[in-house]
Amino acid sequence: MVKKKVKPLKKKSITNVTMAKQKVKPPITLPKDEKKENLKKTSIANVIMADQKVKPPLTLSKDEKEENLKKLSDSSIVVNFVENNKGCWNHQTWLEFCDTLAKECFTPIDFEQVGVLLETQKASYIAAGR
Repeated sequence: MVKKKVKPLKKKSITNVTMAKQKVKPPITLPKDEKKENLKKTSIANVIMADQKVKPPLTLSKDEKEENLKKLSDSSIVVNFVENNKGCWNHQTWLEFCDTLAKECFTPIDFEQVGVLLETQKASYIAAGR
């Protein structure tokens, strides 16, 4: 009887097997020196999109704006803004508030409707006699 030489199986991780089945490219790995430098220049999402040739969305739907407006109205951000400014603010303060919304991931959003939310909350604040 002749014994056949059996090649040892290469160790495969579940991730690699799953990615192979789905025909997904593995994430890009960079040498340690380059990782820090490249992360400063670009986000990981952009690297993945570039690697997999995915185009970012060009236009934002009305639904996204409405979702963000709903998310904002459900949060305490508007109430806090009105109370912190004692129901009175100027254009510069408004612009800073809009910038805060962008930083807090509430954009895209309809800023006219944000103004309506603020004015509604301002009316409640004044009616409460604060």
